[in-house]
Amino acid sequence: MDTCFGAFTIDNAELRPVYDPALRTFCVQLWNNGEPAGSYGLVESFPDAEELVETIDGFLAKHDVRPLDLPEMARLYGALLAAKGGPDFQLFLTRPISRIR
Repeated sequence: MDTCFGAFTIDNAELRPVYDPALRTFCVQLWNNGEPAGSYGLVESFPDAEELVETIDGFLAKHDVRPLDLPEMARLYGALLAAKGGPDFQLFLTRPISRIR
């Protein structure tokens, strides 16, 4: 299910970015072997994709998934913005990756 700005695999887990327009928050679903294994952002409530990306490593560690490297962080950030759609994603496409962190 890997796409440029959608779900992607890290180690043996799949990260699925989600935006909830009713709550105006971002979250990430973690899937292992085609089964849901957890979600990050439902309880914490992240209206900002960048904050979610910067704080997800602790959640991943609890599920035995290594921390994201910088390109993966940029990919997750872009995927979250793509899930939301609109002008934020268009701006991301023109923003240098080195400025994301």
